[in-house]
Amino acid sequence: MRSIVILIFLCSFSLGFSQKIPPLFKGNKDIVLGELRDYYLNTYQNLNTCDSIAQIVSSKLKKGNTEHYVFNELARIQILSLKGNKVHPLEQLDLLNKNHIDGNNLILKGYYYNVYGSILYHFEKPKQAQEKYKKAIESFLQTKDSSGLKGNLINLGNTFLDLKKSDSAIYYYSEALKLEEKGVHIFSETLKSNIAQAYLRNGKLDAAKYYYRNLVFTFKEEQNSYKLVNALLNLGITFQKNNEIDSAIFYLQKTKSLAAKFNLSGALKKSLVQLAKAYQTDKQYKQSLLYFFSYDSLLAIQHQASLEQKIGEINLFHQKQIYEAEQKLNAEKIKTQKKTNQYLLITSCLISLILVLVILSYLKIKQKNKTLIQSTIAKVKQDERSFNSNQYEIDKVLIEKLLKALKEDKIYLDSKLSLEKLAKKLGSNRTYLSKAINNYFKLPFNELINQYRIDEACVLLTSKEYSNYSIEGIAQTVGYNNLSSFNTAFKRLTGTTPSRFKTNT
Repeated sequence: MRSIVILIFLCSFSLGFSQKIPPLFKGNKDIVLGELRDYYLNTYQNLNTCDSIAQIVSSKLKKGNTEHYVFNELARIQILSLKGNKVHPLEQLDLLNKNHIDGNNLILKGYYYNVYGSILYHFEKPKQAQEKYKKAIESFLQTKDSSGLKGNLINLGNTFLDLKKSDSAIYYYSEALKLEEKGVHIFSETLKSNIAQAYLRNGKLDAAKYYYRNLVFTFKEEQNSYKLVNALLNLGITFQKNNEIDSAIFYLQKTKSLAAKFNLSGALKKSLVQLAKAYQTDKQYKQSLLYFFSYDSLLAIQHQASLEQKIGEINLFHQKQIYEAEQKLNAEKIKTQKKTNQYLLITSCLISLILVLVILSYLKIKQKNKTLIQSTIAKVKQDERSFNSNQYEIDKVLIEKLLKALKEDKIYLDSKLSLEKLAKKLGSNRTYLSKAINNYFKLPFNELINQYRIDEACVLLTSKEYSNYSIEGIAQTVGYNNLSSFNTAFKRLTGTTPSRFKTNT
């Protein structure tokens, strides 16, 4: 009985997975190799499962679209390299190139070199990876695939960054940035993060601060906790290297709080160490010692957890040995009683066969009912989506008007601006606009206006055009009626006072 049921389950399991062709292959949209690879990794997570599913998909694509088949195999081979074996993926890559990649298809040829370079780079061979990335760039320069060209310019820059050649890395990042300025926005955040890192290593701290601030704002809007924490950490480190200790402490404290909130242990450890060093530089030795102690305590906790995990693994291995010994003993007992149990076994098999037939009949009836229920649920959900999409369009239009008023019209410079006045300008009402702001920005109206005013103040304080303005003049220019409110908001949002900020920049 067990063998029959397992066989039926495995057949159903395989059949179900064979239907799941990645949605990136549907329609006329250009395929981005990185997105295809990430689709498998995010959908199935386990590397062995990703490899198995990708093989099933490849077997189906091979009968139809050759280009889709090659893209899928390139993504699968990239995933295969993550298992730690370098030789096997490269052998499969060469075989794919030999049998399925036409030398005249420069896009596929470019991605072939791209994957070859990424495998070498993954196994810490940046110089060898450079050769493959350069060949990929040569291929993409002869095509209209700007995404592939931009991705490989970034990859090439990364190899130079690993080889501690920051100037060369910045050159290739700048070439990728030119494509972004022409409208190729893919890999934008990765590019800006890498540029910031290159400037940080090259000692161009003002440039690094600019990019990290931009990334902080972007990740805050996207509500991407992991990327936001890392951008804040790097921004704090940049301020620290530039000897702007107050600002460094401000951003590192934010990093520590968010890392603890979202359980990002790596970022938490780094923020504690950097805070300890920052306070030490500022001669606040008591605070410095406190953060060094917190860092050591966190390491001790993690070490204890690791130790408990190893003890658990040893216990599990011991239990497995006991189980195997018991199984062996049971097998010997079954062997001695085999003759007396033959009749019972035959009877059990007949009963099991009848039971399987009954189960199959039941499942068939159940499937019919399930299909009927699913169609009803789908209709209800369609109605709900129709309603929600109308509501979403209203919110989207209002937010677009609001962003235009803030970014292009700079309405926040109006010192008499109120929620009611802004709502009237946007053709909405106070309650609905307040709710839309809270839902989109995760901030109340006053805090949003404060952030835009302080960001504008930071620009004016560092501008030569406004160098003859007093702090009070700057405050009035960005919409504050009194200096006290301006100073309070500026210190809260930047971690320092306006006068100190102007002196340090």
